[in-house]
Parts: sequence; C-alpha cells; structure tokens
Amino acid sequence: MSAHVVWAIPNYGAIWAPAYQTHMAAIAKASRLMTVTHMGSVAGVGATDRMALDVAENVLCEQFLAIEKATHIFMTELDMLLPEDTIERLLAVDKDIVSGIYFLREGHGQPCLYKKMLGAPENPYAKTPLTIFPLTEPWQLNGCPGVGCVLIKREVFAKMEKPWWHIDPGHHGSDMYFYTRAVDAGCEVWVEPRVRCGQIEYVNWSFDHYWARLQHDPEFPKHGGIISHAGIAREEA
Repeated sequence: MSAHVVWAIPNYGAIWAPAYQTHMAAIAKASRLMTVTHMGSVAGVGATDRMALDVAENVLCEQFLAIEKATHIFMTELDMLLPEDTIERLLAVDKDIVSGIYFLREGHGQPCLYKKMLGAPENPYAKTPLTIFPLTEPWQLNGCPGVGCVLIKREVFAKMEKPWWHIDPGHHGSDMYFYTRAVDAGCEVWVEPRVRCGQIEYVNWSFDHYWARLQHDPEFPKHGGIISHAGIAREEA
C-alpha cells in the first residue's frame, strides 16, 4: 500500500531557523524518495501558531483525517533538528506508532523516552524515564516517546475516542495522555533509535550529550529504566 504522509507541527513557541532548515531538508528528501520509488507522497504540511498544545494537536489530526488518501501523520516541533532520512526510516518499521529519539533541553543527555511505571494503579499515566535501550534496531515501548518525532498511522485514531490529546496540569501532559490511551486501545508504540534528533535552544541537545553522560556518569543509569542491553554499543546511525 502506498504511504501518504501529512507533516504536522503543533507550534507554540519560537521558530528556530536551524531546526526549520532540517525540516525542509527532510520533507524534500521524503517527497523525492516516495515519488521516485512510487511509495506514495507527502500529502500535506500544516502548522499552528499561538494555540494551546493539546488543542493544536487535535486540530492538526482532524485536518489530517480530512485528507482521504492520507495514511500517516508525522508530528514534530519547531525546535527539533531532524535527520534527512527521518520519514524513510520510520516508515520502514511499519508499526502503528513509530518514534525517533531526541534529548530534552537542559536534560544533559536525558532521552525523551518513558516506559509505563509498574505498581502505580492509581495513576495510569505514571511513567519512568529510560536511560538504557537498544541503539541499533527498532524496539517496542510500553510508554511515551514524546511528540518531537513520531509517525502515526491513520488507523490509530479510529481506535481511540476524542480528544486524542489532552493536558491535565499536575497529572499528565498531552503526550502521556495520548500514548497511554493508544496502548490501552491495542496500538503498538515502537522506537527507531537510529533516527536521532537534536533539540535546540541555545544549546543543541543531541545524541552526543546522551552518549557522553552514559559513559562518564555512573549515576545516570541508576535513575531510569532499562529496556535491554542488546545493541548498546555505539554504531553510526
């Protein structure tokens, strides 16, 4: 089946020019590759401005679903530095929801990856951060990879009730809400760790910060979850 991807940016802050340049390069490469290989197309590009994050996410998803041929929505943010082959790699995993990885601003190498916290039935949105996980192949996550670089199949929204995204201050963000309910609805969430994004502010927080902290801060792995040691040796993406 041909893939027709809608590129969506629920923007709520500054537009960082270096990030925007990577977005344009990734859109151009995806469009060219999909056209040449007859894989499909980039079926649309949309962004919001000065809108609450969860409202923006819901609006963009509604507009995505209004495009009848659209099969996937790719969601990102305008502080994300994306690899050129982002769409190609995420499509290749072919799961309900596939995310790349990025690293939190001022997180000093902490990935935006969280798995479901066991033993907290009173809070279904409780998650624990991941610090160790495979780096060389896709893997399944029962949790939340954020919304900075994620590809979602159209069928996911048919399995969930509206609102798909919702913020409850002090309890959960829109991403925790969405992924928890998606997993509960039977959708699979996967991570493609070779799609390594940066998150820019005045510092570009990237994979290099994560790797340096993993190698030199023995306390770092002790405060987060572990998926597997398999593939932890660093290979080039």
